[in-house]
Amino acid sequence: MAQVQVAVHPAEVNPAKLPGKRVVMFDVLRASSTIVTALAAGARGIVPVVEVDEARAQAKAYGPGTLLGGERGAKRIPGFDLGNSPLEYVGQVVRDRIIVMTTTNGTKALARGAGAREILVGCLLNAPSLADYLAASPGGDILLICAGVRGRIALEDILGAGCVVSLLERRGMEIEGDGAFLAAQVYFMYRDDLAAAMGTFEHGRRLLELGFGEDIAYCAQKGPLAVLPRLEGGIIRVGDGHVW
Repeated sequence: MAQVQVAVHPAEVNPAKLPGKRVVMFDVLRASSTIVTALAAGARGIVPVVEVDEARAQAKAYGPGTLLGGERGAKRIPGFDLGNSPLEYVGQVVRDRIIVMTTTNGTKALARGAGAREILVGCLLNAPSLADYLAASPGGDILLICAGVRGRIALEDILGAGCVVSLLERRGMEIEGDGAFLAAQVYFMYRDDLAAAMGTFEHGRRLLELGFGEDIAYCAQKGPLAVLPRLEGGIIRVGDGHVW
């Protein structure tokens, strides 16, 4: 039976152990929530990159109509079309568009998953559908990677991963390691009011100071979106329904 593990920070990921694994990246506030939202709103795909200059070069390579999205220090990058607020990624803006995205933490965490058999993007918004897919699809062990914030752990990412861990455990999957145990406990502790909890976490407080309280409330919703973003060939897309 496949095991479910959690890396509470990308630094815990051992690249040598990734082949054969299914990886899910969590950056709940806000990159993974924004990616899920953009694809649910009809975006053709998200191209995640690490550096700002790389993002600009990729947008030029994809050609006219490509959008630039991302942040540094939680704020929109100068000259970019969009920031990292999921509330910006509405259908009339992103539908049928390619979005090149770079963020402080999330796109770097995605890069840490390189070499895995499958790389998915998770958050609270798609947690139930993600758990359904992982439990139903055959494959290797599952590693949930928490993106963290500026080199430190982020409780909201651990909480999001813990939500999926708890759902997979209910579906009979084997939970392995202290990271998964910790994530499940964090989710259990705060599950009755996710938005309030996330607003007290370090990065949540920072977003509140910057006026992004609505983002926190939005990202704290469990399960309204069924899209399952998958990174393949350098671009994140969503398949038809739950079938890749």
